Formats: sequence, C-alpha cells, structure tokens
Amino acid sequence: MSRYSPNFYSSKTRKYVGTYYVEEFGAIGNYNPTNGTGNDDTDAFNKAIDAVVQAGRGNIGLSPNKSYKLRYGMTWQDGVGVIGAGKNSSKIYPVIGGAAAFYQPGTVLADNPLPYDPDNPMSDMEFRGFSIDFVNSTGGKGILLFFLKHCLFEDINLYNTPLTGMGCDFLDDVDIRRVNTYNCGWTYDPEINNIGRSGIGIGTGAWPIERIRVSDCRCEDSGNFGIFLEKQNYAYTPYISRGGIISNCYVKGSGNAAIADKGVDGMIVKNCEMTESLDGFQVLDGGIGGKIINCNIYNNTQYGIHFMEDAGVEGYYVDSKTKVHDNTKHGILFITTAGVKNAKCHAEVYKNGYNGIQVSAPLTNPDFSNSKLYNNGTAVLGGTNQHGLVFRADITNPCIKNIRAYDDQTVKTQKYGIYSNIDSTVSGGEISENDLTGNLVAGWLRAESSATDLTVRNNKGYSPVAASVAPASSPWTYTAGEQPEVIYIIATTAIESIKINSTVTILTNCLTATVFLSPWASMIVTHAGTSTITSVKRQILS
Repeated sequence: MSRYSPNFYSSKTRKYVGTYYVEEFGAIGNYNPTNGTGNDDTDAFNKAIDAVVQAGRGNIGLSPNKSYKLRYGMTWQDGVGVIGAGKNSSKIYPVIGGAAAFYQPGTVLADNPLPYDPDNPMSDMEFRGFSIDFVNSTGGKGILLFFLKHCLFEDINLYNTPLTGMGCDFLDDVDIRRVNTYNCGWTYDPEINNIGRSGIGIGTGAWPIERIRVSDCRCEDSGNFGIFLEKQNYAYTPYISRGGIISNCYVKGSGNAAIADKGVDGMIVKNCEMTESLDGFQVLDGGIGGKIINCNIYNNTQYGIHFMEDAGVEGYYVDSKTKVHDNTKHGILFITTAGVKNAKCHAEVYKNGYNGIQVSAPLTNPDFSNSKLYNNGTAVLGGTNQHGLVFRADITNPCIKNIRAYDDQTVKTQKYGIYSNIDSTVSGGEISENDLTGNLVAGWLRAESSATDLTVRNNKGYSPVAASVAPASSPWTYTAGEQPEVIYIIATTAIESIKINSTVTILTNCLTATVFLSPWASMIVTHAGTSTITSVKRQILS
C-alpha cells in the first residue's frame, strides 16, 4: 500500500501526506530514450494522481533508477506532489507534441481562469528529486502550473524542452531551489518565436506580493532568457508584484539575457553569475526598484547590464560588489527611451569592449558615486566608444562623486574617464571629488551642448581652462560657472562696493579685491568707470 513521506507537512490537512508510488499502479520505468523502446507509463501516472486526489492530498512517488515514458502531459490537481529518488535517478521522458509534462487544467490565459484563480490557488505541494527530458518530444514545457501558494520545487533537472523548462505563473511563498535547466526553449527565434522559450520563466501580477525565491539554480543554453520574472496583463493580474528574489544562480549561454526583469517591483538578484549570453542582465517593460547585489556579469556577447525598451525604469540599484567585465560591447547601457529615474550604480566596471557605462537615455537623479571604471574600450581601438562613463543624452541632477576612472594596462585602451558629448545636456547636480587620472588621453572630455547649475570641483585629472574676464561699466555683474572661482581685481581708484548675489556687501572703497565665488554665485562691482579697473584675473578651483 502507500508509504509516507516524513519530510513534507501539509498545512491544509494538518497531517503528513501519503506517497503513492507509480509502480503500485503498473508503471515499469524501463524507457530507453536512445532507441525509444520501453513501456508506456502514462496510465500509471494518471491512476496515481487519482489516488492522491481521492485521498485528499499526497505525493506521487518515483523509484530510483527508473525512466518513465509519458505519451501526453499530466493534467495536474491541487494537493498532488511528486517525490523522486534524485534528479539523476528518477527520470521522466515525455514524448508529446505540444503540452507540458505537468500542466494546469482550464483556460489559464483567459480572463476567467478555471478551475484555479487568485482566490482559489493550488497550495502545499512538493516537487523534488527527479528529471524531465524532452529529448524525443517536438513541443511543450516541462512544468506549467498557475496560482500556487506554499509550494516547493527542489532538486529537479529539466532538459531539452522546446518551450520554457519551468514556466509557472502567479506564485506566492514558493521556493524554486536547485532546479536546473539545460537546452530549454530551443525553438526560440528572435525574429519569429521570441516569447517565453526560456529556462525558468515566472509570470506575476495576481497578488500584490508574490514571494518567489529562485535559488541555487543552474540554467545553461536557454533559447531566450535563463531566468526571468514578468508582469502578466490579464483581468486577474492588476498588480506590479513585489517579492521576487533570485540568488546564488549560475546562468550561461542564453539566446537573449541570462536574467531579466520584465516589469516587476523590487526584484532582488544577488550572488549570481551571468555569462556567455547575449546580455547578462536586462531590465525592460518598466522594472521598478530592482537590486543587483554582489553579482558577476561577464563575457556576454552584447552588454553586461542593459536597461532597454520603451517603458521607463525607476529606482534600480547596482551595488559596489557587482562586477561587470569582459563583455563584448558596453558594460552597462541605459537606452530606455522613456528615461530612467533614481538609478544608483556603484559597480566595478572594467575591460568591456566598448564604454564602461553608456548613457543613451535621459537620466533623472542618477547616482554613479563610488564606482570603478577602468580598462574599458578593449574592442574598438581608435574608435568613439572607448571611455569609462559616457553621456549621450540629457542628465538631470547627477551625483558623480568619488569614482575612480582609469587605465593601468601596458597598452591603454580607455581614452577618457568621463566623456560628455554634444548630444547631452547636464542640469543641476554635482560631479566632484573624482579621480580621473591615468587614462589614455585625459580625465574628462567636455563637449555637452549645455551645463546649467552643475557643480564641478576637485576632480583629479581634469583641469578646465579659465576664460578671460573683461570688466564692464558700472555696475558690473559677473556670475561664476560650475566650479568655485577666485576673481582678483586691481583698480586705479577705489571700487565703491562689491556685493555677492545682489545682497551681501563684502568690500567697499578698495583698490584691490580677492573675491571667492561658489558655483553659480554672482558678484556686482560698483565703480567709477571701466578704466578704473586695470586688471582682472580668474582662477578656477579644481
């Protein structure tokens, strides 16, 4: 008869649940995927599911060293879990053409999904210790379940799915732990079939908080994304959900991005490696408040971190322990046409083929403080994308302080630490206390079309040239620029007065004056005539 699993407790039934082994219902488990021989165990799986449903709750048990053939996908029911003997020991081989191995009943993509929905989710189910391999199937996903609460997916391998390996939507308090995918989503074509077809893809939006924990997973050679969280747009998904965490995952070889945020709120990605994909990390469709913490993003064929698409992005944070390096093009690219607000990037960005950080989208309140940008521009020697931090769009209220932008290679490739070109304007903010020494050409090339109310001071490696100052007739008004200035004045007859910002009188009846002006401060000099002042010298303080 049925045996019991002592490891899983069902909060719904308040009792330990039974495990029903498929062999008890006629399964043989002798399928040979190489030549396609072996028994069909589909009916045994269905009978085991029915037995669990009749019992009220339980697990299907898979025996060690067994390979089970399924000729069609299993229609899943609430309260049915799957416990195998290990992901390399209990193996499932679907030979189906379009469904998933485990799939949700009902029209889940319609506005009225049945039989499960946000008010009636599946719950308290455990899936662990087995593999699903679509090596002999032409269509389908590995696991396709919706509306889950308090569930566990652990120690599962998913291979060769034509569509997404694990494509489950609307999960709350769900752990996806050590779920590995290999060659999943192989039907992905960026020109034709560019939706889904990933390693692990999680849809969100059914609840305001969806606690999704994806940890210690390995996703290799996914067609589209390795791992992504995505806002779904149905009548029953009104929320931009919070609560997604991806941690300690290794993602390699994705046709699009290794990991992606497709419009969720507060997604945390930490301690992950993202490599050998088109992009390491993508933010698109309006990602909000995400955090990239202590990640290693490298050797991707396009960009390390890519802020893309039309929807605006807000509040993204990249911490100082994150390394973005050796990517073929830019290390970090901001190209979102609707702009990016309140982004904070403190990462170590180095040895990327193009610029370390390329800003091609309007940024509001960006903070690049304490970042390190070095040895970039390795792929375009003599080109225009060979710098540390590049502005090619309008920047409002930047905070760029205490960054180190340099090149210490024997053959230097990073031309400028900061490069603000003619396509950019800078309004407000501060660029100060930075060390821009040691680049191939100079610390900062300034060519922006305008800079207003910007404070620039104490930047090593940047020496602006002071323009000459000619006195005018009384009253003579002079306004400082973005850096502190000292104005030295010599007169033949007494200067009547000097005021700062029209209100504060600092000197009266003097022949010589030394006036300190903070950024954008103005002075008004009242005197007898232009010939009264014989010399004016201006010094910009770095």
